[in-house]
Amino acid sequence: MAQVMSTDFLTHNLSTLLTTGLTIILVVLFSLRRKNDSSKKLTHPPGPSGIPVLGNLLTVAFSKLPQHELINGWSKKYGDVFWFKIFGTGVVIINDKEVMQKTFQNTDVCDRAPFFASDYVLGRENNGIAFANGGSWKEQRKFFVSIFRKVDIGVSRLEDIVGGQVKNIVTQVKNLKGEKFDPAIMVNMSIANIITRIITGVTYDWEDKAFQDIVAYSGKLFDISGPAGLFSLNPVFARLPLPVNFEIRRLCRTIMDFIQVSIDEHRKNFDPNAPVKDFIGSYLKEMASADANNLKSFDDTNMIVSCFDALLGGWETVASTLRWTIYLLSKHPEAQGRMRQEIHDLVGDERFPTIADRQYLPLVEATIAECMRFIPAVPIHLPHVTSQDCNIGGFDVPKGSAVAANLLHFAKSPMFWEDPEVFRPERFLDDAGNFMRGLEPVPFGYGKRQCPGELLARMEMFIFTTFLVQNFELKLPAGIKDDLQGVLGLTWRPNHYFIEGHPTNANEE
Repeated sequence: MAQVMSTDFLTHNLSTLLTTGLTIILVVLFSLRRKNDSSKKLTHPPGPSGIPVLGNLLTVAFSKLPQHELINGWSKKYGDVFWFKIFGTGVVIINDKEVMQKTFQNTDVCDRAPFFASDYVLGRENNGIAFANGGSWKEQRKFFVSIFRKVDIGVSRLEDIVGGQVKNIVTQVKNLKGEKFDPAIMVNMSIANIITRIITGVTYDWEDKAFQDIVAYSGKLFDISGPAGLFSLNPVFARLPLPVNFEIRRLCRTIMDFIQVSIDEHRKNFDPNAPVKDFIGSYLKEMASADANNLKSFDDTNMIVSCFDALLGGWETVASTLRWTIYLLSKHPEAQGRMRQEIHDLVGDERFPTIADRQYLPLVEATIAECMRFIPAVPIHLPHVTSQDCNIGGFDVPKGSAVAANLLHFAKSPMFWEDPEVFRPERFLDDAGNFMRGLEPVPFGYGKRQCPGELLARMEMFIFTTFLVQNFELKLPAGIKDDLQGVLGLTWRPNHYFIEGHPTNANEE
């Protein structure tokens, strides 16, 4: 549940960047510049040459290739560990799984760069979960995980919340009677409703204008924030007086205002002794007991940012992954048919699949894993930041460097896969037909910064996919050309496409 900036925004604002930002850049770089230790010879990672001050900014901004493809090309040229620079900040890219695992278990490579737009809106640094560090982050993450790993949220089971949204989609698609439709709206609104229900306790009507707006604002924020956060999280770029930065701040403020309305409603009738039914209620209850439990970081600011992080992290990434999955299943009817047969053999037509069925559906699991491998929704993981000088893959990396795993390389390199451009779910099954989860190319990250909402995301992927495949033969309309290019924002999501959903013999529950 993983961050990304539009080339158009960079192009339109580059003149402003170079003229109004040059003085700021030089001052900041001078203040952040590390003193050279002439007595110690450092061996930095290899990488593309850049220009003074800007580093590789212009290459990244104006390449004809999407950013993840440019970086993947550099991976082939410079090896398992390389780096490039943007405004003096080194960005280390890791293409080796063993190096990645060792690196992300290192507590010196566990920090995150601040999300400056959020900090600007709130007037305080180090808030929430996704971009916080130190003791506050540890407390907030521990609490977050304790909530999102529960089977129940108050009186509702997570599986029921997810299943309710998918059943709504199943009904709508059946009513279309095989007519083509764009699944984007259904998927986006359903995934958004799941996370808002968990956070706020409210299930919104799809026609609700405020809900529609907040989904649109979230999508726009993902569109303009910069591929893998390489721009929006850069300490120099994020502070420049550019229109794109003003817009990111505006969107953050609007989403936080939406969350604040829900928090205010919860406070009106809050009873610390009553059972809680959502994340905000759980947080308010934790705040009420914070003094007794000696919890230092539970306050209003961390509550709103934790909700903000959960909404964005549990929203666009899963929605993009599901949209790619639906497209790939429609494009590969044979694989889809094998999935459907396995579901029908175990579950039949009289009920929907449940999470309890998951362990008995290895081919279903393998096909979902292959969809996630074939087109990773987050090609480059959100970077970690080094809190100390350290060694990564045999290279010296200075404090303050960004460090990211190249998921696209893990997913598509011939070093890891036979025929990586072939869609082959069986590659995730052993000789006995058992699903081998350990082969997955770390879609949820690794180490202490691994996605805390992984359990929910996997549940959503399984339930959405099995419900749809059980009930429909998904097809691309005749004459549709393959379109695997997609659009790169914080996630790599597909261009809009149409599919047909032809009902099978599965009955409604």
